[in-house]
Amino acid sequence: MELLLFFVAMLCLWVFMRFDAKRMKSIHPGRSESTQAPISPALSRTRAISKLSLGGAAVFASLAAAEWFSPTTRPYTGRYALLKEALYSIAGDRGVALFWLVTAALLILFALAASRAVATGDAGEA
Repeated sequence: MELLLFFVAMLCLWVFMRFDAKRMKSIHPGRSESTQAPISPALSRTRAISKLSLGGAAVFASLAAAEWFSPTTRPYTGRYALLKEALYSIAGDRGVALFWLVTAALLILFALAASRAVATGDAGEA
């Protein structure tokens, strides 16, 4: 399972690199940085937060997939044993996987809200 996740991650990296290479080629070379419209610091921070949230959501989704296909068994040990035991008592064997999945979904919603703020231009400017 871990090998499959590794290959999926490498495939995603390769697709991103191909996409980014095409994007970089399509940028008009005559346009300098000084002629671009300035971006406010609040919009820049909000874009970074949105991208960071999407990255975290991808990590939590992969944790959910790993936990779904290979669930941890009782008795739980370690730092998060109490949390895992509580999730097991609430949702059974798939409780930990559902927790990671819900966390990923919340991060995706947060990223969508942040990107909507960037699109409308009201990203924390007071």
